[in-house]
Amino acid sequence: EKIIARLEKPYLLPFRNHNIYIVDYPGGASLPSGMPFRKGSEPLAEYLLSKSIRYVMYSYANHCQFGDQYLERLNLRLSWIRSEAEHTFDFQDNLVQLARTRKKIYDDGDIYILDLTQRIF
Repeated sequence: EKIIARLEKPYLLPFRNHNIYIVDYPGGASLPSGMPFRKGSEPLAEYLLSKSIRYVMYSYANHCQFGDQYLERLNLRLSWIRSEAEHTFDFQDNLVQLARTRKKIYDDGDIYILDLTQRIF
């Protein structure tokens, strides 16, 4: 199964044995164009599933070291830095929302793994 990961230390993952995509700046260098932004978590889940990505890993405890300390980037005049921040905050917010509607198959208090095919109600 394919996995997409937004992690603080993605270099520790076993790439040799798994098909893992890394999200550094969402929408930057990533999957084929079309990743939805500002549309909510469900369109993101549908997009990932349409690319055969079933699992999402996220360093949620510290928002992958991209939390409130980066809010000032939303007001910068440099459009590319502002855009990176907007996309990153949106992507991370969507992962938090998906954690409320999808089954967590792993959660150690720092990182969780969601199965996008398993809804919880």
